[in-house]
Amino acid sequence: MRGGRLLVVRIVVLGAALIAAAGALAIRVRSSRSDQQAYTQLNGRTDQRYPMWLLHRRGALRSMFVMWHPAKCTGGAVSPWSAMTFDRRSYFRLHGREFAAAEAHYARPDGAWSRRVSLVVTGRLSSDGGSASGVLHGHVAWSRDGQPGNTCDTGAVAWHLAAPQ
Repeated sequence: MRGGRLLVVRIVVLGAALIAAAGALAIRVRSSRSDQQAYTQLNGRTDQRYPMWLLHRRGALRSMFVMWHPAKCTGGAVSPWSAMTFDRRSYFRLHGREFAAAEAHYARPDGAWSRRVSLVVTGRLSSDGGSASGVLHGHVAWSRDGQPGNTCDTGAVAWHLAAPQ
């Protein structure tokens, strides 16, 4: 009896998946040509020589990846490089071709110490969307038992991206 129920559940799930796939295909076929325009990926580096890329379509940002390293630390603290991906869950503030993205989170604890990591990326797309440049600013603040500790900061780090040729 249990095997029969499992088979029915599998058939229902498979049927739902097929209906969803058919619906997605129908929507895609009916979409206008401008909606099917490909994304443009811009690749480059920060002035810290870390990789960075940005994905956009008609100036609307979809995703961005940034690696960075906070070079200036207080109290002899050392912070490793950090990587952050901004995606559809992230908030991109757009104003014409200018944009900003910000993220802050608590990183994995290091013993009794916790780290709050924040990154702000601002930039501007070129008029043809084939390049972008801007500045990033990263910050790490340690705390232990709710008491502030050392901090590390990148300062202003320039970045430049361009579409592959």
